[in-house]
Amino acid sequence: MGAERFEGIQTLIKIIAGKINSTKLFTIEQLLREGSSSGTYIYRPNRNVSDSKDISFIVKKSIEDYTRFTVAPLVTENFPDIEDIDFIIMTGGGANIVDKTALLDEIGQEYFNRLIFIEASELANVRGFYKYAFLIWNGSREVREPEKMEEVRTISSVSTAEETPHPVYSEQLKQVQTKLNRLREEIEQEI
Repeated sequence: MGAERFEGIQTLIKIIAGKINSTKLFTIEQLLREGSSSGTYIYRPNRNVSDSKDISFIVKKSIEDYTRFTVAPLVTENFPDIEDIDFIIMTGGGANIVDKTALLDEIGQEYFNRLIFIEASELANVRGFYKYAFLIWNGSREVREPEKMEEVRTISSVSTAEETPHPVYSEQLKQVQTKLNRLREEIEQEI
């Protein structure tokens, strides 16, 4: 069973941006990554060091609120029968930023014991999709064959309703196939 929701790290970044009156979402994202290991969050809106501001209290409170009011309900709402679940894997850009103490407080020990926090969680999803594509590419029987997509076609002119393949798409497809073949060869060498 799988469930996907879209209340990820961008939600937290927007909360913090609103509290410090900033539109620099990328700067705040970098701040979260750099400060999560040290516990100190220094906001630098520009290169001028004198404009730097310690917003550690705001960030920590925002992370706690985000954990309590966004993450915790996602866990309990998606998995109401926790006794039927072996484990829940927490992935995505903000999975390792959540306040684990606040999360335990909100969801309880039974839920918390089933949570697995992946190291480098922001890359976990893309690695999973990569492995899935690799299995499909190699014809693995472990995965269902994806549905075949129809060839992309376009109407060449309004006067003729006949559909023809678009030449740009054909060239792009060849380039992608070439890159995939090279990637497959590299993977096979590593294995």
